[in-house]
Amino acid sequence: MNVVYLIIAFVVWVTNFKDKKLEIKQLENYKIEIHNTEQGIALKGDPEEQGFSSAWFYIPENIEISTNDTLSIKMKVIKNAVRLRYFLLSEDKRVYLLGIKYIYESKKWQEIEIPLEDSRPFYSSNFPWSLLPDKEPSMYIFVENQYPGEFYVKISSVKVKGKK
Repeated sequence: MNVVYLIIAFVVWVTNFKDKKLEIKQLENYKIEIHNTEQGIALKGDPEEQGFSSAWFYIPENIEISTNDTLSIKMKVIKNAVRLRYFLLSEDKRVYLLGIKYIYESKKWQEIEIPLEDSRPFYSSNFPWSLLPDKEPSMYIFVENQYPGEFYVKISSVKVKGKK
């Protein structure tokens, strides 16, 4: 007897950066250049003193995201490696759940799939809450260089995919 499982996925939220759904910002004084391109956005940094570049954006609070969902990012890491950190607001909205994924240099576009079930509580009274004190975003996403030095990455799209 053969058993066939069918998993149906649906898109909870998506941006290609041309739709102006979000704004990418640099984290505090971590210098990073942010450019719109035909393919999405480009992030470029050449930090001298602190050694790191960090940009972030968020998914609005009215988007329901759960730990059963998957974060999908299409990117090309041209220089350095990317440390991608995400902070998912827990279902009870009391704590953010932290997940980290490392993405390495590649000449090709990569479709990175990150199961949100791998996230763990990140207890802090300040971060990331203080980034937008008047809001409770469903998720923050940080794109940073993993190693000190020059950093260059392109991002074509970001999706949150759910299972039904």
